[in-house]
Amino acid sequence: MTIINSTHKPDQEQALQDLWLKECAEFEQLKNIQAGSLSDSFALCFKLRKWNSERFMKATGLGDAFFSRIGTGKYDDKMRPSLASVVAICIGLHIPFKFSNILIMRCGHSLTDSKQDCCYAFILSHYEMFKTVEDANQFLVDKGFSSIINKDNQEK
Repeated sequence: MTIINSTHKPDQEQALQDLWLKECAEFEQLKNIQAGSLSDSFALCFKLRKWNSERFMKATGLGDAFFSRIGTGKYDDKMRPSLASVVAICIGLHIPFKFSNILIMRCGHSLTDSKQDCCYAFILSHYEMFKTVEDANQFLVDKGFSSIINKDNQEK
């Protein structure tokens, strides 16, 4: 009988369990994105990820003025960000698909069966594969679509 040495360590198991518990706690908090104003929903996501405007701009490709509009509550039921902007935020924040879809709907958009929207849905449902908006942009360009956020379509 051959004995196989395992590389599994109790510390690794505890670390994985701690990570899982943290993610469960975040999911519980993300359930609250349906309540309050649209800006409150975004603020909750930013708070969970401990984002400031610099991290926001770097992760999403969106401008500082966009971050300020969200922070000051200027996005509401009458003025909403574009679908591309919401997708960029969800990618940058690594928001799970279920909650990304809620944010998209809260902004008055939906993912249709168009090829571009199907790519957005794929990216958002596989958010762990796309660490940055640049990763998602590369995927879209490789599939023959335009980037999510670029200098031509960036909201200011």
